[in-house]
Amino acid sequence: MTEHDRDFAVPSGYEPWEMRGGFGKWFGPVYIDRANSRMAFRVSEEHTNPVDGLHGGALATFIDAHIAVCYFNDTMHCPTINLNIDYMRAARRGDWLEADITIMRVTKNLIFTKSVVRVGDAVVAGASGVYRNDGVPPR
Repeated sequence: MTEHDRDFAVPSGYEPWEMRGGFGKWFGPVYIDRANSRMAFRVSEEHTNPVDGLHGGALATFIDAHIAVCYFNDTMHCPTINLNIDYMRAARRGDWLEADITIMRVTKNLIFTKSVVRVGDAVVAGASGVYRNDGVPPR
């Protein structure tokens, strides 16, 4: 158990997923539920802005990683082409953020996604992304 997760039970269905690379490792634990196309993390001090809310850049980092729900192996890397985020409300330290992710379309070269990020029933953000396809079969 990491410092981020002390005294916190991760909901059933989630497993730890490590963001690769220097910045990803700094971000802290992220959890993925591939069966339900969800990702989640708990907001810690490292994710906050000067008013103790979730920093928009931290939320963007988390949303940008939502392409991971379509990974079939750990060697894939689907670089971001475009990411649009609508920030709707603040999240606070200790909040459990869940992103419900939908793969809208997969072509030979591109993957199109949409997601809604929530704390409980409250929508924190909505996003859409386009990623370069690095091995996901077209659907």
